[in-house]
Amino acid sequence: GIMTDANMRTNVPDVFAIGDIRGGMMLAHAAVFEGKRALNAILADEAAGAIPGTEGFADRFVREPVADGIDLDIIPAAVFTDPEVAVVGLTEEDCKAKGIEYKCLKSFFRANGKAVAMGEPEGCCKIIISDTGQILGCHIFGAHASDIVQEIVALMARKATIEDLRAIVH
Repeated sequence: GIMTDANMRTNVPDVFAIGDIRGGMMLAHAAVFEGKRALNAILADEAAGAIPGTEGFADRFVREPVADGIDLDIIPAAVFTDPEVAVVGLTEEDCKAKGIEYKCLKSFFRANGKAVAMGEPEGCCKIIISDTGQILGCHIFGAHASDIVQEIVALMARKATIEDLRAIVH
């Protein structure tokens, strides 16, 4: 893919790249985030007078706040099959390739009262944690996996540990 900085700038002046062309997470919601980052950078350049001939351009747009510290590696992905599959973060293979010490923790849907009551006890959630307990990744298959993974995304964005997750009443 095309390499960019955190604001989606390429190595060519005034050229930005977002979405699939960058490689990595090729998902629409990732591209939307990247587009907002790029637009904010363009508007900041224009407001600073760095783009000749665009005076007043920035006034036609509303900047949407986009955090500078968002980790594009924790954008979730889902396959909307039956059962659903959802993932976020690192896989076991990623950890091995990067030399990261990790553990896998698994929980099965059949141990969840709601899943059983809904007649959907088939499913599993695997959470990958570092040796310090930081949540590195999560892989879920089962009913509502795409919804469930969002809780893990929020925890990963805050660099939460497995103990933080265990301390929450769900």
